[in-house]
Amino acid sequence: MSLPPRPDTGSPGPGACPVVRPADHTTPRRGPLRPGGPRSLATRLLSYRYEAADVALDNPDGEHPTVGYRDPSGIPHTLTCDYSAGCDGDRGVSRAAVPAGALTRYSHGYGYSWLSVLARVPAAPSGMAIHPRGLAGVIPRGAHASRLYLQCAADDTLEQWPDGRVWSELTARFGTPVSSGPIAEKRLVPLRSVVYEPMRHGRLYLLGDAAHIVPPMSAKGINLALHDAEVFARALVRQAHDGDGALLDAYSETCLRHVWNYQAFASWITEITHNAGDASHEAEFRKQIARAELRRVFDSPAANRLFGKLSAGVN
Repeated sequence: MSLPPRPDTGSPGPGACPVVRPADHTTPRRGPLRPGGPRSLATRLLSYRYEAADVALDNPDGEHPTVGYRDPSGIPHTLTCDYSAGCDGDRGVSRAAVPAGALTRYSHGYGYSWLSVLARVPAAPSGMAIHPRGLAGVIPRGAHASRLYLQCAADDTLEQWPDGRVWSELTARFGTPVSSGPIAEKRLVPLRSVVYEPMRHGRLYLLGDAAHIVPPMSAKGINLALHDAEVFARALVRQAHDGDGALLDAYSETCLRHVWNYQAFASWITEITHNAGDASHEAEFRKQIARAELRRVFDSPAANRLFGKLSAGVN
């Protein structure tokens, strides 16, 4: 059984140096942040690039939060803010600055991992495959590289996955020879879903992976982050231009309705695509249920339309 390709997702690892860059992604918009006005606040913000180390937040629930950091020359700086946005991922400093007990963490582990491999070889074939040995994926990363995925046990180690096993397992799960080549990177990604509520503390607003994690099978991490960013930007512009803080006050509630909707989709697509192949986690009954659900997506126009909307992020 095969599925269309799914993009890669992920968060910076521990100790990563945060970099604010011009946007690399786009998302459908309902209109400009300030119709008919001068260059928008969001555009001005995206015109700058900073590289910083030793970032630390202080007084996030005070009238003026501060952000300290060192620039590439090692010179320390402190920014005094009206509001701060934590867009630094699951292991960043923003959420860590929130006092213990101020947020509620909801989480779910799926009981298996993905071996994620970056290979210097074109993706051939490309797509996803469901097999009794587990899910597999080969996704293009440009003309001469590919990202490979293999479902594996949650307690597997990288030592259990030498290069030869990677290629032989991909061939077995796709049922056809897979182009092999040099492997540049391997890592294990435990599949999990996480949501923190509320998505703000005082004047610190959490965006993207700082507030929620979805399993990579759903390919919704960047979509959710961009939705958070648009909601926050519109709220900030309303406050700055009109002195109206209602949208900022509603930020967490507005985003969480969207987040939980796509957590439901992410959980569903993750479980059916993994259960439909490997029966070792949920047994044969759940495998047959998952396969029936997948068939319905392909056979029912109504189910297919809903799947298309959720996959596109417009539901």
